[in-house]
Amino acid sequence: MGEFFIKRISSFLVILIIIFFTGCHEIPNVNNSNLIELPHIQGKVESCLICHSKMQGFSEGHEPDSIGCSVCHGGNASETDKLLAHKNMVPVPGNLSNASTTCGTTNCHPAIVARVSTSMMATLSGMISVDKWVFGEIPLPIGNEKITEIGQSASEVHLRNLCAGCHIGNEKTSHGNPTWLERGGGCNACHLKYNEQALSSLHKMKMQAKNDTTVPIIHPSIDLNISND
Repeated sequence: MGEFFIKRISSFLVILIIIFFTGCHEIPNVNNSNLIELPHIQGKVESCLICHSKMQGFSEGHEPDSIGCSVCHGGNASETDKLLAHKNMVPVPGNLSNASTTCGTTNCHPAIVARVSTSMMATLSGMISVDKWVFGEIPLPIGNEKITEIGQSASEVHLRNLCAGCHIGNEKTSHGNPTWLERGGGCNACHLKYNEQALSSLHKMKMQAKNDTTVPIIHPSIDLNISND
């Protein structure tokens, strides 16, 4: 009887040590001294679904049950601690600065991202050259320009005020529908849409930001149903 008790105590101590070093804040359900199994998507651990399993609003191709969350948002999908799981997370995937590691990963849209990143939609090269020429800043409307590298000349301020905010090389930095000067966002410019439910869910999350258990329920849609916006 004493030996059995010692074995049980030893098993419990092992579990506490694992919890301490892995950062788990709650003792998992234990059966025969085995820790609870984490969700797996396509053979990879996807701990995100412990908290975000009820997320809705996706098109079929972007359902978390099919591709998970970390393929887009990064982070550490093998961690169960919130802070560790969210470390190095990409809050706004799809910007051209991160598209190669989010939307453009091997099993998703690599060819499209590579092509779009050098397109006129992203660089605005021709429009920049013509604008500078009209303003008398260059002798001919030629040259390879990038909208992300414009400065503070008269033509460049003109471009920034009227054009740069819409073109997809411009960064989207916040959640929700973009403002006038944040209409870019790479892939988000056309393929990410917030309906009323998604905006309401986002608003509730922001209002209850101090509550660590609050997570948004409705995700903006990601699909080919591009609106006139």
